[in-house]
Amino acid sequence: MRKKSDSVILRNEHLVIKIKDIKGEHPFWGYRRVWAYLRYIDGLIVNKKRIYRLMRE
Repeated sequence: MRKKSDSVILRNEHLVIKIKDIKGEHPFWGYRRVWAYLRYIDGLIVNKKRIYRLMRE
């Protein structure tokens, strides 16, 4: 398996922080609602599968 680049790791860490903030405000939201919030409220274009993977970790 390939090693992730430093920029990808930093972007993932940034996303994890945002996800934790959203989950703190809305603890019962799943990955779909978190994705929609990031997409439509924050304006971040990110894949649903990536949000799902980061929320599992």
